[in-house]
Amino acid sequence: MPKRFPANDVSQYHRVSTGMASFAVVVIAVTLLYGTLSPKPGAGSEVLLFPHVDKVLHFLGWFALGLAAASISRTAHWHIFGWGACTVFGLFTECGQIFVVGRHFEVLDCLADSFGSAVGFLTIGYDTDS
Repeated sequence: MPKRFPANDVSQYHRVSTGMASFAVVVIAVTLLYGTLSPKPGAGSEVLLFPHVDKVLHFLGWFALGLAAASISRTAHWHIFGWGACTVFGLFTECGQIFVVGRHFEVLDCLADSFGSAVGFLTIGYDTDS
């Protein structure tokens, strides 16, 4: 029977280099900024695939950001700091929507952002030896 790694031992898994993860954070953050702060002139006439599709997109976007940011941090306290930074970034993008045509602030979007980044950080885990 093959030897299996313990569930909490992330030091055994392949990690992305810090430089590549940092680049991914920047690319994802810029993409999220563009997506959330671009004007939506015909906002009332759009066809949705299902109700609250925007919340799912917020969750997925910040999940990707959380995954990339978690690849940079190695310890639990940096994971908490990174999750807080992702949450504040989501709050700032929502506040910025107040000034964009066809956009508005939504608390549920902030919650989807925060939850998505938290799941991203929890998916990667952290190194318990550091």
